[in-house]
Amino acid sequence: KEERIKAESLKYERVRQTYLASRFIRRKLLSLYADGDPCSWTFDSTEEGKPFVTNYPYDLFFNISHSHDKIVCGVSQWPNFGIDLEHINHARPFMDIAERYFSAREFEALSRASGPAQAELFFKYWTLKEAKGKANGLGLVGGLSATRFYEDETGGAPTENTALVANVSDHSATHIAHN
Repeated sequence: KEERIKAESLKYERVRQTYLASRFIRRKLLSLYADGDPCSWTFDSTEEGKPFVTNYPYDLFFNISHSHDKIVCGVSQWPNFGIDLEHINHARPFMDIAERYFSAREFEALSRASGPAQAELFFKYWTLKEAKGKANGLGLVGGLSATRFYEDETGGAPTENTALVANVSDHSATHIAHN
């Protein structure tokens, strides 16, 4: 019922459809893992806004992200689990954003890159930071600048208990993080 009320309050049809689709996917995935009716799930949120299942006796957690016409949803037995999905927009003023929210080392690595590689690196860091913020339950208010990831000297991928689960060839970047 709350999901329908929320959907009806959304101003734009595209946003409303994405919201409803993400809630359907969440319910369907949880039901696949727990063998239940998708309509029977109930949810609440932490004080910081992280949603969780209220009517299942075992540890079962989820996280959702969406961007443009893509939605990703994951289910886990770890409570500190987060996903982020971003559409790679080369026109976004990402250097201004990076200067504010990235560590000095991340910003330096981003400054050394150029063209499409720079945009891809920005969104790699951004999705890692958002996924980590969602994993710890604090989201963006959890301090994007306090969460640090960077390429190592050998060009290796960022670490900190993360896994890249989609590549950027479809103009999106997705990361999963857990504490």
